[in-house]
Amino acid sequence: MGGISHREIHEKNHARLCQSVHGFIRDSYIAVSLTFLLVGPIANTASSLIGSGLTAIQGFRLILYGVLLGAQLRLLSLLPI
Repeated sequence: MGGISHREIHEKNHARLCQSVHGFIRDSYIAVSLTFLLVGPIANTASSLIGSGLTAIQGFRLILYGVLLGAQLRLLSLLPI
């Protein structure tokens, strides 16, 4: 019987699977690294600005601070995290 043996099929599929897994891991590593490098500093700056703004409002208008904080918590409770 001159056909393709089980071993040949296994070797071809194994090589193809290894390339596929390697490509997936490489792409995931790049995506996660870029996300931390780009989104992290932007989110940190935004949260610092929001915190500074709320602290400044708390200093001179306590009622307005309470309304803004309550609205912010209400919006955050709607997020599916």
